[in-house]
Amino acid sequence: MVIFAEYFPGNLEIASALGDRLAGKVVVDISNPLNETFDGLATALGTSKERVAQLVRDGGCGLESLGFFGMMLQQPLGLNFRSAWKLIS
Repeated sequence: MVIFAEYFPGNLEIASALGDRLAGKVVVDISNPLNETFDGLATALGTSKERVAQLVRDGGCGLESLGFFGMMLQQPLGLNFRSAWKLIS
């Protein structure tokens, strides 16, 4: 398993550089794909890998939207980025 925890879009550059060495591995990208002004997403909705996407569909929303929603709640709720999502199944 490979976990990318790089500022977006640096993860795309790293994945390109690693190329074939990632073949057959589970790749998890925990970056938040924010645009340069931090007021929206830099990726199109629905670009998650199928396994994760199915979990998210079962939960009723897009993974990108869920991450963005969580970030947007931090300041209004005074959470100071000390919150997390918990999947209960």
